[in-house]
Amino acid sequence: MTQGYKKPLIIITALAGITGCVVDIGGTFIFGNRIPGYNQFMHTMSQMGIVSSPVFREIVICWITMGVLMILFGIGIRLAYEDQKKWAGIASVLVILYGFGEGMVSGIFPADKVGEAHTLTGLVHDGIGGIGVTAIMIFPLVMNRIEPKLRVLTIIVFFIGAVGVVLFGIGRLVSNPDSFLAIYKGSWQRLYVMVYYIYVVIIAIKMMCCRR
Repeated sequence: MTQGYKKPLIIITALAGITGCVVDIGGTFIFGNRIPGYNQFMHTMSQMGIVSSPVFREIVICWITMGVLMILFGIGIRLAYEDQKKWAGIASVLVILYGFGEGMVSGIFPADKVGEAHTLTGLVHDGIGGIGVTAIMIFPLVMNRIEPKLRVLTIIVFFIGAVGVVLFGIGRLVSNPDSFLAIYKGSWQRLYVMVYYIYVVIIAIKMMCCRR
């Protein structure tokens, strides 16, 4: 690719990553407040997108949009760091997996309503979405090989994000629905999502400002 086209594409894909984060977080906050009885700290994001949700269509649009934007961001990482072909390729695939799993698939295949029997659609939502979450967890570790100057930030993001994912997973699995971890599983989910999105935004800014 010629250098004349490369820089604009890097900027566009970096902005796509930032916009994807804003769409996901903003959509969750705005539409979550329109669901009667929905609590941002207690309920998971997936419960906003169940078929019976009053904002089902809006959330589906948000998640699919986020997925497409994150996939573009993943492609941009490969362009921005093509001098580090191996690690840039891995980082790119991880972000694309996140956009595909937590974005597009989560939007197309709604989650099951809490307390109801599992469906094939719900299992796909949880399974592919879980792959997406795993991918974004690994992403900072790979970026550490590409951007070693961000090592301290990377360690902090990975640690806080991993804690959030673990707490969220435990909160969903504990048999006692009145336990602290189960009650606030929505908070643990938002913790790791917010931390990873902050990291994505920082990487996107570095792509726009520092890569040629």
